Amino acid sequence: MNGIKYVAFLDILGFKATVKSIPSNEIGQMLEREFRASLLAGLTENPVDLEDAKNAPIELLGTNPEIGFYQFTDSLLLYSKGDSLKYLEKMVRVLNIFTAKAMLQGFPLRGALVKGDIYVNPPVMVGKAIVHAVELESCQKWAGIIVDDSCEQSDNEKRLIDALLEGQLLVKDEVPFEKDVNDSQRLIINWPQFSGLYIAGRQTFVNTFTKLIGIPEDEGHEQRLNNTLKFFEQYVGSGKLPPFIDSTYLDCSVIINNRKT
Repeated sequence: MNGIKYVAFLDILGFKATVKSIPSNEIGQMLEREFRASLLAGLTENPVDLEDAKNAPIELLGTNPEIGFYQFTDSLLLYSKGDSLKYLEKMVRVLNIFTAKAMLQGFPLRGALVKGDIYVNPPVMVGKAIVHAVELESCQKWAGIIVDDSCEQSDNEKRLIDALLEGQLLVKDEVPFEKDVNDSQRLIINWPQFSGLYIAGRQTFVNTFTKLIGIPEDEGHEQRLNNTLKFFEQYVGSGKLPPFIDSTYLDCSVIINNRKT
């Protein structure tokens, strides 16, 4: 598959520190269950069984008719399978739910959504869109996902972006960039709108953000935490997320209830 697509490159913030502090098998299991289930919740916008997410990744993720993905360690590439407006809207919806879900599991994501040329034949994936998305991801100083201007070039795209802003799936605000990048206002995935029901206050947010990567030990990490907290507090909402279901837990509950009766 090749051509002009919507492409998102995402990276798990602080993953190096996580790898250093937690055994590899534990991290792998979390990526297979909670992280993969977060992605599946975004793709389907439906409840997700944690064991299904772990045991049937190809069936559940690889056959999505609208969005494809490829993951290598802490980096994830999402790409649309077309370039019409429905794919842009779907990508924005996926990124909202996926980012919020992943944050709740202790996987803060940083990334960028762009539109451009890409060639996809997994595991081979190459294109200017990937390069552009990687460059935009790496220069941000927070956990957040921006939407590049390349996604709103046509009149129809601009009208859709306006509708997504009105629906609060996107916001427009300043982004904390590295010094060499223009810090003008950008379009941003509004993941905090799906977090208010699950993160009650500043300390809970800090605990969630640092669950796996730990308390910041240098100025750069502390700045990324503070920048993310500021964005969260400004846009936090009460949108509901698709729930996780743990089959093992549910089975045990049935057994316990049967014993009581």
